[in-house]
This record gives sequence, C-alpha cells and structure tokens, in this order.
Amino acid sequence: MTRWLTISWWLSAGVRLQIVRAGIGAVVGAAFTIALCTLGESSREALVEQLLGGGEQIRAVQPEGPEIKYKGVDLLSSITNRPLFSADDVQELEDIEGVAEVWPEAWSRYSVWTTAKFPLVNARPGGDAVLLGVPFQAVQSELIEYAKDELADADGTPEELAQVAWDWQPPKDGEEAAPIPVAIPRSVIAAYNSGFQPAHPGWPTIDDEFARQISLQFCPGDALYSKKKRKCELKLEGEIIIVTPYAGELAAIVPIEAVHWIGEQLGEEEVPEPRGFSSVMMILDTGADPDHVKAEIAKRDWETQEVGSAAKNLALALRAIDLGVAVAGAVIVLAALALLAQVYGVLLRERRNDIRVLRALGSTRSSLGLALISEVGLASLMAAVTGVLLGVAIAYAAGPTVGGYLHGILGAPVVVAPSPPAWLTWGMIIGTPVVAMLSVLRPVFMALKSR
Repeated sequence: MTRWLTISWWLSAGVRLQIVRAGIGAVVGAAFTIALCTLGESSREALVEQLLGGGEQIRAVQPEGPEIKYKGVDLLSSITNRPLFSADDVQELEDIEGVAEVWPEAWSRYSVWTTAKFPLVNARPGGDAVLLGVPFQAVQSELIEYAKDELADADGTPEELAQVAWDWQPPKDGEEAAPIPVAIPRSVIAAYNSGFQPAHPGWPTIDDEFARQISLQFCPGDALYSKKKRKCELKLEGEIIIVTPYAGELAAIVPIEAVHWIGEQLGEEEVPEPRGFSSVMMILDTGADPDHVKAEIAKRDWETQEVGSAAKNLALALRAIDLGVAVAGAVIVLAALALLAQVYGVLLRERRNDIRVLRALGSTRSSLGLALISEVGLASLMAAVTGVLLGVAIAYAAGPTVGGYLHGILGAPVVVAPSPPAWLTWGMIIGTPVVAMLSVLRPVFMALKSR
C-alpha cells in the first residue's frame, strides 16, 4: 500500500517543466521522421502504380547468347542477343499452373534512330530508341479509355475501336506505310521530365495530353550509322496514342506486327528470325506463387527477368531515402533522450530532500525508483505520441504538394494518400519511452543511493 501511495503522490506532483522542455527534441525528431517516411512510403506506392501498373508479372527469356557489338560498341542495351521463343513455347508457358495470361513480346533486334517533333515548339530531340512489340491485350485497358475519349464519335464499341486503333497493317507494294501507333510507357515520360527537360530549358514538360500531340519518326537499321550523310533508307512515322504503365520499360511500345515487319525489311543477315518472340510477359493469377512459376520456367531451361527495372530502381532509391530519414530521425530522438537524462540527473540532485522525506516516511527504494522511472517514461511516451500525431498531420498537409510535384514528373495526376509505416510508428511509440527509462537508470540509482 505504501508503495502505490508513494507512486501516486510522486506522479500527482506533475511532470516538471524541465522534463517537458527536454522532451521537445523527441517530439521534433519523431514528427520529422514520421512525416518524411510517411510521404516517402506513399510516394513510392503511387510511383510504382503509375510506372509499373498492378498485378504480379514475370518475364520469361531465353538464356543469353554471345555478345553482339557494332564497331566495338556493346549494343545489348538496344539489341537482344538471346534465342527466340516460338508460338509453341508461348503456349507451354501459358499452361503453367498459376499463369492467367501470357503476352509475347518482340524487342527490336536492330538499331532505331528516333526523332520526336513537339507541337508549337522548335525542338526535335533524337537518339537511339528501343521498340517493344506487344499484342493488343498488353495495352488493352489504356486503349479502351483512349477509344472512349478520342474515338467516342466513331461507330463501334470502345473495345472494337481500341482493337482497330492498335492494329497495324504492313504497306502493300508501292504504298506508303501507315503511321505506327505508339504507346509511351510512363517511365519514359518520368525520365524525360526529371532528366532531359531540365537540361534543355527550351523543351516543354510532357503530360498525357501533350504526349499524344508528339509525332515520331523511326529510322531502323544500321545503314544510318554507317553512312556519313546519315541517310535513312526505311523511314517510318509514329503516332503516340496512349500512355501506359506497361512493364515500366524505357522503350517505345508498338504493335508486335510492326517490329516483325521491320525486321523482315532489314533482311535475314541483319535480323535473323524476324518473326520470333524475344520474351514472354506472364501475368499471374491472384494469389499464385511466383516462386513456383519461376521454378517451372527454370525446368524448361529458360530464365526470368526483372519486370520494370526503371520503376523499381526509382522505388529502391526512395526506400534508401526513407532509410536515411529514419536513421536521421532516430539520431535526433536519441540526442533528445540523452539531453533528457542529463536534465533529469540535475533535477534529481535538486530533489534529494524530497527523496529523504519519502524514505523517512517508509517508502522503499524500489517504490521510489519505480516512481522516478515512471515519471520519465510517461513524459517520453507523451512526447512520442505527440510527435507521431504531429508527423502524420504534417504528412497529410504536405500530401497535395508532393502529389503536385510527382504530377509534374510523371505527367499524370498522382494522389499521395499518406499512410504512416506501422513498424516506424510503433517503434517510436514503444522505443522512445523504453530508451528514455533505460537512460535514466544510473541517475536514479545514484539519487536513491545517496543519503
């Protein structure tokens, strides 16, 4: 009874002003960490969704072949040197348990010089590009939205109009090739807006609407690189019709027929087997085990490749920033707790007479020690909870600003819905008072030991 009366009496005196002041540092550290990590986590989720799209995806590829070089330069970045998949191989992959859909892909096995023309701007950026041929199903959802918005006055359902918009027929003898429909991955727009555009102040930023007004010109094959006048012998026009998160790749996505036809025009010597499939994108059933699917692919002596490296690398970069913020916030909190221990040590020396009175009234050292440590634990818990709530409030207030910044990078509206990481939140709420109580053990022991 005496023990609990002592604790109640001690706590009823209230938390001293010095302890509250010392706890402000913990509040600031916790708020700083929670706010930034919450925004980082939410931004990462929004970026991956915009750049990569949802759903579990696995890309199957053939084992890598011999290195291909042109004039001593490694061309693996734009020319795949792996053997190709056949239609039977694609069917075999589709039959694996857990696979919902398969989309055969044809990567350009030749150099492609691409020039872009911006509307109302005197800028024609150009450079090497990679063409990725995919079937209609791979970009079906974006094409249907395009048909609803842009082709609403045409006859046919949105699905039918979307199919027609993606179908591309090779030109007949003597005819000029029709413009190739192009789907630009959002990761390409993000790379342009965050890198190329700032380096060229005269170039505009790109969003979805502006992207559809850009015209492209493709010049495939090595002839352009081998001639001094840089003459294009196979000139093709491209028309951007949609922006897609497909696979998060840095490539111009076109109908698979276009990549095959271009390969045929370049000849067997330059592009052997122009009608094969470079890779196969596999979309898994909900709840399917990716490791099982990868094991089945390995049994067939094929390999798997990371999907959306551009998007995932950006997410990893943000995660590294989160880790740095968490470490910095932890340092601030620990420094505040160290200050709290020093302040409390001084405070205990000022309260030795109170301790002697309580000891004379029959209070035990254990009850007094518990009261003293509980005082610090309560103050630290209040500081941690206040810091977490303040951090979440800051994250919610800053969410629209961060979303606006990402909108400028990605070219599409981004909703940043702050959701504080559970591990960090509970780590702050539980860890802060525990560390604080441990840090004052020595001052409390010294105060109780003195007479």
